Amino acid sequence: MTRGLRMGAALLLALPAIAAAPLAPADFSWSAPLELPADARWGRVALPGEALVRLRSPAQGDLRVFDADGRPAAFARVPGSAASGPPELTPSYPAWPLVQAASAPPGGVQVRVEGGAGPQAVWVQVDGSPPTPGQVRLPAALFDTRGEKRPIDALVLQAELPPNTPVRLQASTSPDLAQWTPIPLRGSLYRFDHGGPANDTLRLERPVSLADRYLRLEWDAQIAVTLAALQARRASTTAAPRPVAELGEPRVVDGGLEWRIDTTAPIAALVPEPTRADAVLPLRVLGRADPAQPWRQLAQALAFRHGEGAQAHRSAPVPVALRGMRWLRLEPLPGHAWDPTLLRLRVELEPLELAFNASGPRPLRVAAGRPDTSSAQVDAGLLSAATELPMAQWPQAQLGPAHLQAPRTATWDRLVPAGVSPQMMLWTLLVAGALLLGVLAWRLVRMLKP
Repeated sequence: MTRGLRMGAALLLALPAIAAAPLAPADFSWSAPLELPADARWGRVALPGEALVRLRSPAQGDLRVFDADGRPAAFARVPGSAASGPPELTPSYPAWPLVQAASAPPGGVQVRVEGGAGPQAVWVQVDGSPPTPGQVRLPAALFDTRGEKRPIDALVLQAELPPNTPVRLQASTSPDLAQWTPIPLRGSLYRFDHGGPANDTLRLERPVSLADRYLRLEWDAQIAVTLAALQARRASTTAAPRPVAELGEPRVVDGGLEWRIDTTAPIAALVPEPTRADAVLPLRVLGRADPAQPWRQLAQALAFRHGEGAQAHRSAPVPVALRGMRWLRLEPLPGHAWDPTLLRLRVELEPLELAFNASGPRPLRVAAGRPDTSSAQVDAGLLSAATELPMAQWPQAQLGPAHLQAPRTATWDRLVPAGVSPQMMLWTLLVAGALLLGVLAWRLVRMLKP
């Protein structure tokens, strides 16, 4: 009996130690192998959106790097991996209207553009004077951006727009007003009545240099647009591209879509998009911290997609401030209606890059996503001081195929062997406990017999 009691007590005492065992990749909802050069002892990795959206602990504490034996590797967050600071805008550039005329107007400068029958000559009034009789104003404007030396990634326009009509613009640049290079733009300009959504910013597909080049904007001749001026947003030299991820399946409630925000990763912008080409969905973005609170409007936007595939023209992401919000709702703008099944939502997350020690057995794995997990990150300065190679020169790791699973979070989950259901484990423990009690009772009866 004494030996059996000692064994039972030892098992009970071992439970806390088992629960406090070091974490493993199986304890996280997302993990992926890291591929590095064979001689690399240090590395960096930018986490994808599907990893960031699964973070569940404060301050992104549920991040780990493991070696092939499951031992944790030292890692740190790379400084500056998240976007910082407000965008920087260029000075304002006035719009010069393009006109068609039988002869050169006073003070006019010739511009060669592509027409229906090939290249044709038009004119620009660099002094900004309005068209005179005999001149036809074209749906285009020219901007002298030759003095802008830094790359830009967006255009902010001062324009008079027709209400409730998205306006798509085409952009191109030229060093000599004769040879033009197209610039792909994202989004459209629009202005809705009665305090509805408005947009004056067009994003570029990639940063572009305007140094020593003119910028030309064109639009549909059937839409009445007047451009007055523009400012360009200077591209950041340090900000990494924002990873994108699905937020999860929404609930359809009262004609809108609602999501619970479980991720602790900072959300920088929403990317709403119609599931059907050529649909235009005016919407507003609402948020709240608790279901008992009223919804608070965060933004208004227009979601649209013209065309299919990579060449489709899509609406720009919607910047939002979701700090402290746990619930998100997208609904039609008042006065409008659309089928909620027509809308798909993705989110842009603030980029996050990790630097890590890679001296352990390969392959290493990076893991993310576990509730109530304390941070194991070290200070980036301490990690960088461990080698003479600057952190900026550490090789960039490639991610292998990711593994998704339900994280093992509770003590019970970590005690149950892989492949064994909790019900099966419970019955096993009940049967084993009954047998143990029977043996102990039998031994007790034997000890009490004279």
